[in-house]
Amino acid sequence: MASATNPALLYPLPPADGKERWEMKDGEDSVQLWLQVPGLSKENLEITTTEDLLEIKWKGGGRAGAGPEDIHGIGPFHVRLLLTKEYVAGEVTAVLKAGMLEVTIPKNKAVQPQVVEIGKQPPPPQPPAPGGGRSPSSPPSLPQPQAPAQGGGRNPSPPSPPPEPRQPPSPPAP
Repeated sequence: MASATNPALLYPLPPADGKERWEMKDGEDSVQLWLQVPGLSKENLEITTTEDLLEIKWKGGGRAGAGPEDIHGIGPFHVRLLLTKEYVAGEVTAVLKAGMLEVTIPKNKAVQPQVVEIGKQPPPPQPPAPGGGRSPSSPPSLPQPQAPAQGGGRNPSPPSPPPEPRQPPSPPAP
């Protein structure tokens, strides 16, 4: 039924008889979800989307004499689907026909899976471009520390001489 590439089912409220009344199909351009909603009209259903969530609810009413459960075993329901960036929440469509609600969730064409080769090492970093320019893929260089400004009535101290090289310890006397 639902595969790992489909939107994640967050909260299904199963019907009273425990039988699932929905199906999901992963297509090339979209995911389609079918829910059995016998006896309901579009006025009884509420479908909402946010950037990352699709919710389908029965608002109640619509079936004469229907209580929390009716003869079809379909009571109130609330389905929540997590929509990752692979899907376009703003373009979800729904059609209700003969007791079957069909919801289509388009896939985001800009998000393409990348194949990762096991054991492959990343390419070595590129050397800087000639003339000191930087390539578009290299990180910006950090500013170098500046020597303090001279002047202002102060006498700068002369630079300190470099440290003398250390001599190896002499061997102990016999």
